[in-house]
Parts: sequence; structure tokens; C-alpha cells
Amino acid sequence: MFIPLFISQSFGLKANNELDSLKLLLSNSKDLPLTLLKIEEILPQYIRARDTEIINFLFVKGFELANKLNADTSIAYLYLHKGTDEYYFGNYIQSKANYLEAIEKYSDISDKLKTPRVKLNEANAYNNLAIISKKQGLYSVSLINYQIALSIRKELNDSIQIANTYMNIGNLYNSQRDISKALEYYGRAKNTYLRLGNDFGLATATHNLGLVHELQKDYQNALISYKESYQMYNRLGSLKSMAISLNNIGNIYLILNQIDSVKTNLDAAFEIYDTMKDSVGICSVFVNYGNYYSAIGENKKAEENLLKALEISKSKKLLENEMSTSKILAEHYNSLGDYKKAFFYLSEVYKLEDQYKSDGDEDRF
Repeated sequence: MFIPLFISQSFGLKANNELDSLKLLLSNSKDLPLTLLKIEEILPQYIRARDTEIINFLFVKGFELANKLNADTSIAYLYLHKGTDEYYFGNYIQSKANYLEAIEKYSDISDKLKTPRVKLNEANAYNNLAIISKKQGLYSVSLINYQIALSIRKELNDSIQIANTYMNIGNLYNSQRDISKALEYYGRAKNTYLRLGNDFGLATATHNLGLVHELQKDYQNALISYKESYQMYNRLGSLKSMAISLNNIGNIYLILNQIDSVKTNLDAAFEIYDTMKDSVGICSVFVNYGNYYSAIGENKKAEENLLKALEISKSKKLLENEMSTSKILAEHYNSLGDYKKAFFYLSEVYKLEDQYKSDGDEDRF
């Protein structure tokens, strides 16, 4: 589970001055190890704030110092956060490559040199790689990486991160329609969050139970769960999570044919995703826009939005999204009597399913 993303309005106003100050501070320091440590300390806050100029400067300076000092733990740390930075933009190919680089570095480090902090970051690399593998349809690979992350987190007795991994494994089983396993891991996570009094974890558990209700076609309870999770995320100020809940609320209203309530929620989700430049989130809203416009008979707008979603899915190598969007396009064209296009996209679905099965069997990260 990734750290929730917060947008700071002040960063945009201060960006140039802050960047200049950081350059002056970090470039003039003669204590290279201390400078590198400072970069590692402040990097996550700028990634969360999406301050691209400062982020890029910190990565360039950080890698320069880490390589000069042969600081393998710092190099691994920088690759880990580079992966997370790319993830927030939906650049899964680049994100995955950086997580793999981080894992390779961590693997080369002697166990004797792995402090609890290093082990924590190593577990995060495996966990985040598992998240991306799931999004690419590589379920068996994803589960292996979650299990590695879980074993490290148990070794560290890190209760919050153990619960987060349980939640992610529950998501994985939910994607495979294994309801009993999904509920088992969601239950483990929720019990841990309750014991620890972790509000964000409880909000996520509530949201994910909505996913199970939706899978079971219990749409009223799914709607209740999504609304509750949105209210909890809103109190916590977790924007990306708010967008996910809003998008799902809009989708459930569409399924329930409560058309007047659909677009307001989708628009709110899109605004957040667009502000964050989250292409994957934008893609998911485009799909729901397509379904919405199809439901109200605006077929041209439905087609435009679905094709936008498909374009993003292809460019980001999101196999699962590409399959589902191609299937919706096939159904869309079939309903319009355009059987040539319907057949084309249905054929694409079959091709992607073959690729999906092939990729899922590969013994790799």
C-alpha cells in the first residue's frame, strides 16, 4: 500500500525560490554523506507534493553523491523512490524498472549491513513491485512479491505494514474472484488496523469490502461501503483515495440506473486525478464516462471516452485495463449494429487473454 498523496497549494508558489535554496544548500555542503542523508530525508515529502523540478534535482544530486560514495543502500533507496514517483504518474513500465533496480541493489547488500530501515525499504520495493505486477495481470508474480514483503515485515514486527500487505493480498485475490481468500485477508488487515487505531487502514478496509460487495452484485451495500470510505478519506485529506471512492460511487450509481447521480461523482474523481496527473486514474474515469454516455444514448461521446481509456491502457502497458476496455468497446459497437468494429475489439480481447495467460505463467518479476 502506498503512502496517501497530499497536494500542497503552497509548493507551486514557492517552487523557484525553494529549488534555488535547495541547490545552494546541497551544492555548498562539504559533508557528502550528510548531504546525501538530507536528500533521503526530504525526498518523500516532495514526491507527495508532486514538485517535479525539485524532485528531479534531488534525484540527480542524490544519485551523483551515492555513486561517488559507493553507497549501495542509498542507491537502492533512490531507485525505490524513483519507482514511486513514476507510479504516481501512472508510468508503470518505468516504475517497475526502478523497483527492480532497487531490489537488485538490496539483494547485493550483505545481511549484516541491512539495518531495520534498509530492510523496511527492501520490503517496500517488493510490495510496490507486487502492486504493479497485479495491475499488469501477473497475479502469480504479484503474490510471490507480496509474500517476500510480508516475510520481511514480519521479521521487523512492523504491524502497520503487515496489515497493509494483508490488504494488498486481499486485493489480489479479489481481482481473481476468490471471495473467500479476499475476505480472509481483508479480515486480517481490518483486525490489525482496529487494534492499532489506524484510521487510514480502516478506511481502506471499508472501501475494499465495497469491492467484495460489488463482486457479489450486492450493489446497495457496495454503495454504502464506498460512501463511508469516501467520508473517512475526506476527513483524513487523502486525495487519491477520495478519487478512487468517488469513481466507484459513480459506477455503482450507473449500475443502479440512478443516472442523475453518476456524472457529479465521476467529475469530482476526474478533477482530482487530473490535478495529480494520475493517468491510470484518468483512464478508469474515462471508462466510466464511456459507460455513462452510452447509458444516456450519447454514443459518440461514449466512443470517444472509451477510446481515450484504451489509448492510455496501451501506452502504460496495463493489460487488464486494455482487456476490459476492449471488451466494453466490442459491446458498445455491437449494440450500435457496427459488427465489424465489434468483431475487431472482441478479437483483441481474445489476443490479450492469450497474452495475459502467457505472462501470468512466466517465472519472473
